[in-house]
Parts: sequence; C-alpha cells; structure tokens
Amino acid sequence: MYLYPHANAIYSLDGTVEKKDDPVLISKHDHECFDYLLLNTQCDIGYWRLRVPQNVLKIVGSPAYQSTWTDKVRETASVKISSIKRQSEGKKIVAVFTRPADSEFLDPNDYQYLIRSIIEVFVSKREYFLVFKQHPREDSTYLLNELKEVNNSSYCLSDISPMHLCSEAYCSISFWSSTITDSLAMKCPAVEFFRYHQRGNDKWYPIKGSVKEYKSFYSVLGLCLAASNKQQLEMAIRNLEKNRDKLLSQQMLAMSQVFGNELRLESLPERHEKLATPTFSDWLRVAISTVKSYF
Repeated sequence: MYLYPHANAIYSLDGTVEKKDDPVLISKHDHECFDYLLLNTQCDIGYWRLRVPQNVLKIVGSPAYQSTWTDKVRETASVKISSIKRQSEGKKIVAVFTRPADSEFLDPNDYQYLIRSIIEVFVSKREYFLVFKQHPREDSTYLLNELKEVNNSSYCLSDISPMHLCSEAYCSISFWSSTITDSLAMKCPAVEFFRYHQRGNDKWYPIKGSVKEYKSFYSVLGLCLAASNKQQLEMAIRNLEKNRDKLLSQQMLAMSQVFGNELRLESLPERHEKLATPTFSDWLRVAISTVKSYF
C-alpha cells in the first residue's frame, strides 16, 4: 500500500535531522498501515524520518508540477478564470490564499491582523484586483465584514483552483500554505504573509539565535518573499513592482532545486516487486479510482 500526501507541503530542509539527540518516535500504527510513504521532495525526509522508518520513504517528485499537468491547467485557465478577468477590468490580479484561525497554527488575533493588513495595503492601489481564495474550512464572515467598506470593483471571492488562478495572476499572497509552490508552478511570484506564534510547531523552522521565533521552510528555501507585518508586506509589493522578473527567476530556480524537473521513482527494496516509472496517466488513473472509492 502506498500513502501519498494530499498537498505539496514542505516540512523540513533535507534528509538530515538537526536535533540528533531527540528520540525517534515511530508510530507502529502508521508503519503497519502502509508499505511506502511517497514524498514530493527530499526536503521532507528530515520531518518524516522521525515518524516512520526511513526505508518506507520514497521520493517521487510532484506530478502536479510536471509540465504535462501545468500545460493542461493553462489550456483550461481562460475558461475557468474568464469571469474574474471581466471583473478585474484589466487590473493586475493578486491571488490571496488564506487559512482559518485554529489552536495549532494561527491565533485568531493574528488572523484578523493579516486580513486587515492585506486590505489596507491594497485599498489605495487602484491598479490591482484582489481575488480571495479561502481555505475550504474557513469561515468567510470576518473577511466579508472587513470588505464592506471596500469598493467591490477591486476584489472578489473565488473557489477556483489555486493553479488556475495563479496562471493569470500578477503575484500571489499566501498565508503559510502549499499554495506558495502551486503559484510558482504556474510561474507566478509568491509572497508569504503570516504570523508564527511563539508556541512553535514541528512543521516550522526555528530561527537560529532566537528562543521563540519561527519562519516557514518555504521562505528558508527561497520559494517566496516573506512578510509578517503590514510594513513588510508593503515592502514586498514594492520590491515586486521594481524587480518582478528577477524575483520570479530566483524563486523558479529554488523551485527546480526543491522539486526537480520531472517525476521520478526510486528503486524499491527487493522484497517488493519493482515498479516501472509511473506516467502522468498512471497517477491520474489512481487518483480517479481513489476518489470513486469514497462514493
């Protein structure tokens, strides 16, 4: 049995574990549930090897970021995003990806600060059109309340897929999220706007020399411009306005180093039957059969 993560999340830097003295807490249940855990990038080995035996970890690359798939996304983007392009009236589209406040990742006060700051930064920038794409479990009440006084010709809420949206966007602004790499897959420069609480999380990178400060592995790996307050967000947007092509090239280079260019499957241990390198059609067929199994 193969377990494949639902998103291209990045939880560590490479195959090493910095805290080598920490005990390796391997879940027996997890180990017995699947034969292999398929990862999109070698960066995540450092996180997962503390949770499952390393011999079950296999790097397969990211099928969603292959040109085979991204080309298909671009081919259908004009239809998917046509209503947004009409609403934007030629303005630069900024894709805004948010996530809900919760006890683990984002404090409610920080959530509200991030939403307010984005609106305040762009409310006077008439050349931009904001498209808010909220997390499926996120309540829109607070966002809609903050937008009440904003001219509705400068924003909209959408449920279009992140990759379709980014295919036509000038840039993306994401809370801590794998939409950062979704954005880069469509050659759209990414800004991460997030506040990391002092309690920390094992999916965040602890800033060296600091007791309770964190940042994401996305920013550490050079996949985005990072901002944690309104002033830094304004600076990131100004930076993009002056150097968009250069910044995008730098982020795309980092993207290729993290994910590689094509899908790959390492050799499996001899006790299992070796598999041929899967094609995109193979991945799609498995995905469809998995979805059907839920109905």
